[in-house]
Amino acid sequence: MPSDGIKMAGILKFLKMIQMRWKPFDVAAENDPAVDFVQGLRTVCGAGHPSCRNGLSIHVYTCNASMDKKAMQNADGDFLIGKSI
Repeated sequence: MPSDGIKMAGILKFLKMIQMRWKPFDVAAENDPAVDFVQGLRTVCGAGHPSCRNGLSIHVYTCNASMDKKAMQNADGDFLIGKSI
């Protein structure tokens, strides 16, 4: 039976072999077909479970068009939108 140190070394070796990031999302350019906020919203990761009623999700978005005559409702909780430069 291997010790905890040997197990941890094996796990770390495995983690170095796998990709530790996600493939970049396409970015909407000005001359591309219209993509509004909701259409450009992509989920990167999440944690928790709906039955526990707690957790979080991390999203990124890109858009090049206004949400003209459209609306979005988030009844799930807080929704913080931050600008990335």
